[in-house]
Amino acid sequence: RKFGLRLDVASRLVHSGKLDHIVMALILANAALVLVESYWEFTDQVSPPWVDVTETILSVLYVVDVLLRLSVTSFGTYWASPGNRFDFVVSWVLFLAGFITLFDAANHLRWLMTYFTALRMLRVFRLLRTVKRFHMLFSCLQNLWIISGDLVLMLGVMMLAFGVLGCGLFGGCLYSENPLLEGSDY
Repeated sequence: RKFGLRLDVASRLVHSGKLDHIVMALILANAALVLVESYWEFTDQVSPPWVDVTETILSVLYVVDVLLRLSVTSFGTYWASPGNRFDFVVSWVLFLAGFITLFDAANHLRWLMTYFTALRMLRVFRLLRTVKRFHMLFSCLQNLWIISGDLVLMLGVMMLAFGVLGCGLFGGCLYSENPLLEGSDY
């Protein structure tokens, strides 16, 4: 609390657990919206204009959640929890993405929405994280993610080494007019 603002209403809302219930309801509404949007996309239907506005409103409400929690605690205390870090990053990314796509009149960034929809679905994990049956599962997945970091790094280094080796050995030989490759799949 050393650096946090002391707002009585926000403090009561956060510490009583009411904010958690509100956020859970928002996450359920968000999940339902994502399912409806996915149905429209799979059936090649055009989504109504209110969908983009609703996504932006949900993103704003997620940021308000983060700001309310930060108003009653210090950033260091807030950031100490991995769940809060996840919520912070996802909330701000969705907020910025929502406003960028809202003002993208030519729809140049529409292809990004698929990735942001997946990111929005990750918020559902926050809801499932509170269910006792899923708590063990998410703990195991979190431990696997932490442990696999070194393996993923080693895999990346190996891919880079093979890429450098392949370019060094075969660089410049693979082009469509090369007579040596005539009749092959290249």
